[in-house]
Amino acid sequence: MADPAIEELAAGFMTPPAETKPWMYWYWINNHISAEGITRDLEAMAEVGIGAALIGNIYLDRVPMEDQGQVPMLSEEWKRLTQHAIREGARLGVDIGLFNSPGWSQSGGPWNDTGNSMRFLASQATVVTGPGKFSGLLTPPEGDFSDVAVLAFPTPTGGPDLIVRETDLTGQEAATITFPAPATAPYQTLTLQPQGTFTADATLSAKVAGEWKVVRSFRFDRSNNLDQIGFYDDPSLTIAFPATNAPEFELNLTNIMATRGSKKIGLRTASLSPLAKLEYSLEKQLALMHPTPLPLDDAYRWPAQAEPAADQIIPTDGVLNLTEKLATDGTLNWNIPAGNWTILRTGMLPTGVENGPAAAGAKGPEVDKMNRDALPQHFDAFIGEILNSMPAAERTAFKYVVADSYEMGGQNWTDDFAAAFATTYDYDPLPWLPVLSGHIVGSVDESNRFLWDLRRLVADRVAYEYVGGLQDLCEKNGLKLWLENYGHWGFPSEFLLYGGQSDLVGGEFWNEGSLGSIECKAAASAAHIYGKEQVSAESFTAAGKDFTRYPGMLKKRGDWSFTEGINHRVYHVYIQQPYKDKQPGVNAWFGTEFNRHNTWFPKAKSWIDYERRCGYLLRQGDFVADIAYFIGEDAPKMTGVTNPSVPAGYAFDYLNADVLHNRTSVVDGRLVVKDGPSYRILVLPRSETMRPELLVRIAELVEAGLTVVGAAPSHSPSLTGYGEADERVHDLAHELWQHERVTTDTNLQRVLLKTGTVADVELPPSSPVLWIHRRADDGREIYFLTNQSEETIDFVAGFRAKGLRPEWWDPISGARRPLPEFRGTAEHIHLPLRLAPLESGFVVFSESDGPPPEGKNYPETELLAELTGPWSVRFQNAYLGVDKTVELPELMDWAGHPDEDIRYFSGTATYRKTFALPDAPNGKRVWLELDEAAVVANVSLNGSYVGGLWTAPWRIDVTDFLRAGENELAVEVTNLWVNQLIRDAGLPARGRKTWTLTGIMPEEGAELTKSGLTGEVRLTSIVD
Repeated sequence: MADPAIEELAAGFMTPPAETKPWMYWYWINNHISAEGITRDLEAMAEVGIGAALIGNIYLDRVPMEDQGQVPMLSEEWKRLTQHAIREGARLGVDIGLFNSPGWSQSGGPWNDTGNSMRFLASQATVVTGPGKFSGLLTPPEGDFSDVAVLAFPTPTGGPDLIVRETDLTGQEAATITFPAPATAPYQTLTLQPQGTFTADATLSAKVAGEWKVVRSFRFDRSNNLDQIGFYDDPSLTIAFPATNAPEFELNLTNIMATRGSKKIGLRTASLSPLAKLEYSLEKQLALMHPTPLPLDDAYRWPAQAEPAADQIIPTDGVLNLTEKLATDGTLNWNIPAGNWTILRTGMLPTGVENGPAAAGAKGPEVDKMNRDALPQHFDAFIGEILNSMPAAERTAFKYVVADSYEMGGQNWTDDFAAAFATTYDYDPLPWLPVLSGHIVGSVDESNRFLWDLRRLVADRVAYEYVGGLQDLCEKNGLKLWLENYGHWGFPSEFLLYGGQSDLVGGEFWNEGSLGSIECKAAASAAHIYGKEQVSAESFTAAGKDFTRYPGMLKKRGDWSFTEGINHRVYHVYIQQPYKDKQPGVNAWFGTEFNRHNTWFPKAKSWIDYERRCGYLLRQGDFVADIAYFIGEDAPKMTGVTNPSVPAGYAFDYLNADVLHNRTSVVDGRLVVKDGPSYRILVLPRSETMRPELLVRIAELVEAGLTVVGAAPSHSPSLTGYGEADERVHDLAHELWQHERVTTDTNLQRVLLKTGTVADVELPPSSPVLWIHRRADDGREIYFLTNQSEETIDFVAGFRAKGLRPEWWDPISGARRPLPEFRGTAEHIHLPLRLAPLESGFVVFSESDGPPPEGKNYPETELLAELTGPWSVRFQNAYLGVDKTVELPELMDWAGHPDEDIRYFSGTATYRKTFALPDAPNGKRVWLELDEAAVVANVSLNGSYVGGLWTAPWRIDVTDFLRAGENELAVEVTNLWVNQLIRDAGLPARGRKTWTLTGIMPEEGAELTKSGLTGEVRLTSIVD
């Protein structure tokens, strides 16, 4: 008797439900939109199975003014067309989402102002001497300044700085900067202010007792000057070194390398100071973010700095708060105590970062990311404007608000930040604000801990106030927030907490290159630990190689993303095509061309069905993993780290402190996440710090049965409870690391085996197979496997699914079949498997049902007929004006045909052949097999559509379409636009048939892409 649960699962696999439909980034580029184009786009999406279109209004600066569209962003016509898209989406069953602002990042627009924008702390210093009376204007920092505090403190003792100005390093690979200095000057701080963007290896040396001695080596990195990377132009670098008396100092720079196209590089100033300063002070306060798009786990950790002499430190009780003495006009009246004093007027300035890429009239300040009270002004002016312009009954398709990857940089203050800080950390942050000017308050250790608290609170506020606040606004308006939970240029939050506050999370990956190497796992981990079933990814983003990508080329990277935990596609990118007479049409320098004007897209439903079937099974039950890597408490945090590395055959997730505190329990020795997976061990990062509250929680989990791997922390990173907290961490760690379930053994496989946890999957060494495992609610084990090689491979895999029977579920066809050849051991089912080049599929293990099946996993096939001889082929592309039928004596690449219209043809050609199969095997399945089709084939037999082929193995079941006697076979084959573009590259502009917005053409005479059916076509069946 068939199992109803497995039959229901199989039915959903064959015909996936609506929630598996991929979504599409739908970019409206440079005002090129039209009502007819919107309708045709949505119809094309609906036809191939797209479930939602996410509208991003994008402006590309490199498009000339004469090539701009006719519908300006934010105009009444733009609004009307947005409404039209929402209504048409409802008609066609394609949901609509809208990016949270013009551009793809992130939440800005002309409706925002300084009061609700991102801001940071800046100070202006005034040095005075007492005793005496000060009465005068305190000059504020330049800009739209808002006061926070006026502070005064005793000026640390020291002499003048030694400054070298204007050092030109252009074109140099190495340089030496010499500082002549008096022998009595004990210098201890080096400050470098750059010109242009560049990197270098740096060594500071001092001439002591007649010999040069290295006092500090460091990396100079000012490689990025994007606005969102930092608050200041040409940000300085502050480096500390032991106080040194020397008559000469020299700075040696090697491996100097200009970046970001800087024509001129150098140092505006290089200065030595006798005053102690906190090194990397800009970086530590988020005034300068990590310069690359992929900050790894250690991006916001810095080397230890030695404590300076006491006269260089501002006492913790020596900072006076003079804020109430500041008049509204900026004047201060203060009775100065004896001595030298520094007065700091400190307040907020806007970071100046704007949304983008957006047209000039659609740009404006980015909204404050740490204060949810700032959000309604932004939300109401953009999303709310669309909502309020339509009756509710007409906007039922409008369902999503999109927040793409965060690219807006840091901020470190907001209106209520001081109060929130004091509540969170139980101390007043204001006396510590001189630290943001590079001063040392209390000690280097205490100053660094204050900045740690600052960064951690910024990360938390960005997650709770910005994402959480935006999600609340969406929910109140019947919308859901879809969010990429990371950022590429100055991400100030923690990726797991940030994603956890959204309705839906997504990663991203590019079809070429490494981008996606951390983003997909970041999204998957956040979804798993915060109870979100759907894990999306902005998929197949790309740069260059226009119109060269196609489903078979995308498959390898797409399948890789499934093994990272992705189970839902958001294709990047469908660009709105407003014109009938301009093809391939509106394009950009980025993205795969998913649109109705691209040759293969309307023919690619079979590929999208494959993606949907994969997504369907990959959202069943829970992700199965044995290792949870705790990401630590440091912030910002873009990714975790797997150190020690994941043993072969096991899977992992990242886990954060919020989930450990609030969403975990221990059941049967496993760390169980509410509404999510469970893990056998918790691995701690290599960090010396942990707050005592978290250590207490980990101790509770260990007592409940959890195994923990890692070194004991020695102190708290926070200034809260300074001294006492460190003692508590020390005592708690000393006790906890005596426990039998807490180990410093870095061999995770050994630790897991000691807990009785064998590998989930066993594969041969150096196997090209990647995998992921889901466990359905009824205990069914679902493994996805992908061959990432270009070769057919035979191998034996072991699965941790003892007592169950395997089946092969093919996501290309939706079919399933038993795998009768398997061998069970005490811990695994060992299964011989064969995967064609880049082939993927599912091994599904279920409870035994009836007698074991007989036969082979991969029975031999026999040739029933080889379809040789001539083919009638019709080449048809109405836009190009081509409609030719030719007879090909044998299958060939179109690029070798003598007729230029065929040699350079782009579009769909239909191959036809009549064949007889009088001895069709009774009761056997019959397959049509192709050697290769470039790039997509759709098969019809006897007037009925059979299905599509787009990847190996190039075969399709035609059993139910065959008939006795003559059969009429038709194979539609679609190639790429590239061949026609190459043809047009050799013609003057007025003679070309193709048009693209970017105008980028292949080189004249470039090699044509392979096209059409090649090799052999045959009918096969299984041998008895």
